[in-house]
Amino acid sequence: MNILLVTPFQLTDVGGVSTAVVSLMREFEKRGHRTSVLVPGEGHGMRRRVDGCGRTVHAMYLRPPYCPAAVLRGLVGFCLFFGLTLWQLARLVRRERIDVVAVQYPLPWVFYFAVLRCVSSFQLVVTYQGSDAHDLSRWSPIDRQLVGFLLARADSVTAVSQSLLDEVAAAFPRLRLAHTRLISNGAPFDLIPAADGSHAPPAAVAGDYVLFVGHLVHRKGLDVVLDALRFAHEQGCRLHLVVAGDGPERPALERQAAGAGLADHVHFAGNQAHPAIFDLYRGCLFFVLASRAEGRPLVIAEAMACGKAVVATKVDGIPEMVEDGRSGLLVDPDDPCALADAMIRLCRDAELRDAIGRRGQAVAEREYAWNGIATRYLEVFREVRAR
Repeated sequence: MNILLVTPFQLTDVGGVSTAVVSLMREFEKRGHRTSVLVPGEGHGMRRRVDGCGRTVHAMYLRPPYCPAAVLRGLVGFCLFFGLTLWQLARLVRRERIDVVAVQYPLPWVFYFAVLRCVSSFQLVVTYQGSDAHDLSRWSPIDRQLVGFLLARADSVTAVSQSLLDEVAAAFPRLRLAHTRLISNGAPFDLIPAADGSHAPPAAVAGDYVLFVGHLVHRKGLDVVLDALRFAHEQGCRLHLVVAGDGPERPALERQAAGAGLADHVHFAGNQAHPAIFDLYRGCLFFVLASRAEGRPLVIAEAMACGKAVVATKVDGIPEMVEDGRSGLLVDPDDPCALADAMIRLCRDAELRDAIGRRGQAVAEREYAWNGIATRYLEVFREVRAR
């Protein structure tokens, strides 16, 4: 099978979607399927390269018809380049003999593949990962119509959690989604043995630490974690917190930590490569994520794969991953007191912490290995091709 993965993120970006795309490429290639990826580019011409890992990457700017900052100019540019863009995509599909176009994280500009689907023989599979579904209500009517057109032409719509499928269905009540499937993201188990401890936590960490991994945006709820950490300190549980990730909220979060008297116990490590991340997972006491909205966060699967207990919020796809009291502890979002209680409980009860970690690891090995996830995608691809 010849597969084209389409994503709005570069393969080198830090984040769950890029990790998912890279992992799927690797698994598909292992099974003899020729796989390439299309990412956003700066020019209107199609550019092809083979990266340092041997992956075929195509890059091109897919101009949307609507630009809020310059409506008329954007429309004129779209009309001028629409035919050329479509022709170049059609040539790519034809030259690479693409059987399946698999869109990971559909944004409005991907509608070009819906147009091509009307006149081509490839199958179109669209996958929702998180914010691509959460943010639909904030999009302009034109952007929603473009994505609706894409979904109407899709041969299958998948998502990493049922809650995301429900959000998409609610955003397009008149649209019957085709051949829906749930396929979670996974954890890169092959990278865990390579975590040899050479990437130590920040030197200032002088005791047990809790780990947060994620983009520093409001949706991830790190501000709630900081409030919970302050409450835990007030009750004598003086944990350190290591924050692996970066983002626009970092300055405000650093000020919050300093204002709460936590500057010596909160360590912002910035974005980290996977080997360093897995060293941090393996060295932490437990993992915490207080998201306000999520799909199925890859970081939870990674923490569970490393045998670490997880404290997380009961939102969207997280309860589909974590069974409260068995493979993790779940609390309501925006409730720092409840989060602090859960953190204190795991801090003080090593037996519970280890038992939850073992059960979570068993779940991860069963549900979140990328070879099994790739198998589920390939089953969907074969099903839609057989129609």
